[in-house]
Amino acid sequence: MKILHMIIGLNVGGAENSLKRLIEIHKDNQNYQHCVISLTTIGKIGEQLQVSGIEVKALGMTSAFSVPITLWRLIKSIRHINPDIIHTWMYHADLLGGLAAYFTQKKVIWSIRNTHVAIGSGTAKTTKYIMWLCAKLSYKIPSKIICVANAAKISHYKNYRYDNKKMIVIPNGYAIDAIQKMVINTQKEKLLTELKIRNDKIIIGSIGRFNDYKDFPTFIKSANILLMSQQNLQFLLIGRDVDENNKSLMSLISDTVSPNAFVLLGERNNIPELLSLMDIFCLHSISEGFPNVLGEAMCAGLPCVTTDVGDAALMVGGHGSVVPHSNPEKLAAALQAMLDLSPQERTNIGQALSQRIRDHYSITNIQQAYKALYHEVFNS
Repeated sequence: MKILHMIIGLNVGGAENSLKRLIEIHKDNQNYQHCVISLTTIGKIGEQLQVSGIEVKALGMTSAFSVPITLWRLIKSIRHINPDIIHTWMYHADLLGGLAAYFTQKKVIWSIRNTHVAIGSGTAKTTKYIMWLCAKLSYKIPSKIICVANAAKISHYKNYRYDNKKMIVIPNGYAIDAIQKMVINTQKEKLLTELKIRNDKIIIGSIGRFNDYKDFPTFIKSANILLMSQQNLQFLLIGRDVDENNKSLMSLISDTVSPNAFVLLGERNNIPELLSLMDIFCLHSISEGFPNVLGEAMCAGLPCVTTDVGDAALMVGGHGSVVPHSNPEKLAAALQAMLDLSPQERTNIGQALSQRIRDHYSITNIQQAYKALYHEVFNS
């Protein structure tokens, strides 16, 4: 079965990593042949896929003005590749890939990766309009619509009027043994030295690119509340644009009582190793679908504090700490409660979260879900 994936871009992100993992689980399965089209650029994930032997093509879309030529290039590419199924990822690809599939009479599966689309919270007006168009076309174009989270499915049906009959939920899946092996094999002392991180501090970690949805102001304010009463804390921040060149972020940090307590690493590709350095993981977003980094932290056996966004509460299943988003005081209180536990108590929570991933979100379970979906659409 030949599957053509389409996505807006292939820089590091939750959807991009999920696409990569989905292709990787079929690497030795001759029944599946995957290829990928990025509407914009190849990106780091695209380069990694190319190294592993996957055909990746970038169409170079730069703005709304290049949409017509991009759509034409998509149609030409589909006719050349002749896939059995087209699988699109996120709104821009859902719309353009869906239209291209319609014109070439190919079956298409859409993917919804977030719960809410809110102007003024990191979402462009054009994305809101594209999502509205997708909602209208959902009754006509896609064979199925994959939602990464139950919260996303409910929101897109009730709030945006997507075709509920076509929507199914397939969450992210994790190669938990591989992640745990990387965590265990990390030379922590050496890595701490390389990153100039003190080893006598309790490290609270955050992973995510810098945008409004990730709500770094709330996290920094929460950290400041904690630092007012204790100095044995280090905050490790990782993600695209999460570095010292980010003036907005540096301004937030400079207003805290201890700016030196923050270590900014920017975008990294060794996330399991960096997770091994953390004592507590914190997700502080105001909106998510199925937060990929929370799942990775759970795989690594970290006790987790998360805002109640997307399917985060469902993921931790009562073992982690869940608080309302955009509330620095409650986030700080939850982190403090985790700090007040003994190291063994935190370890026990982390182990329970790790087992929950193994029981409900293993890559094997997700592989079977995609296999069933692809065959259902292929045979329809």
